[in-house]
Amino acid sequence: MNSETKITEKYRIKENNIEVIGWSFEATLRQYFDYSLYPFDHKTVWIHLWAKDFYRNVVLVPDFDAYKSVSSTETFGLEKDIVLGTWESDNTYFNYRYSNYDSNFGNSAYIGQNGFPELHFNVLLKRKFENAFIVYLLPLFLVATLLFSALLTITDKEHLESRFGFTMSGFISACSALFFVVMLAHIQLREEFPGSGIVYIEYFYILMYCLLALASTNAYLFSVRARWARIIHYGDNIIAKQGYWPLTLIALVGITLSVR
Repeated sequence: MNSETKITEKYRIKENNIEVIGWSFEATLRQYFDYSLYPFDHKTVWIHLWAKDFYRNVVLVPDFDAYKSVSSTETFGLEKDIVLGTWESDNTYFNYRYSNYDSNFGNSAYIGQNGFPELHFNVLLKRKFENAFIVYLLPLFLVATLLFSALLTITDKEHLESRFGFTMSGFISACSALFFVVMLAHIQLREEFPGSGIVYIEYFYILMYCLLALASTNAYLFSVRARWARIIHYGDNIIAKQGYWPLTLIALVGITLSVR
């Protein structure tokens, strides 16, 4: 919690020799998250709860009877209308984690230094995949389709050249335009995770860079008609045209399996 934390006592109720004290608090909590699997990542937001007089070795126990339902399929302890942006709540639960401190906080009688159960409240969040798909993946798919369409225009047959208007300079210009589209989208993505490493969806952009480079190289070698590159001219560049989507899909599967 930060210095702006506000804690207020709301009520006191005595029933059957038991005093119940209700508290209200507001705080800004910060937690580190791993975004490497974005946009298929899940996050567990947890709140570590300590008794005010923790030095008395108090073990906090949730009052499950106060909730309507605490089953594994229910979300409890969370406002139903809470705004989570691109996230949605999947589950909530309490659990205990054992302490491990290198200090007794100046209390020689403190037994919570090592292996003492401390209560945590956890909120499991899952990301809304639709947002990431529309903003980041759909443009990549369109760029890949446009690149394939440009690849289909590569030909050395005169009647097709006049119809498609294929030229080496025109193909490079098209690839350059597609490159800038991918680069700008990639920059926008990186701004979302400035302190993180490479996230899962980012590998798709790297793959797109590779496809653009390979397609440009293929077009160049096809245009110069080098003898050692005769395989490229086979079937009017049919190997590159037919291998484009299988190569792309195999690369996507390989990326997914390696990152998972």
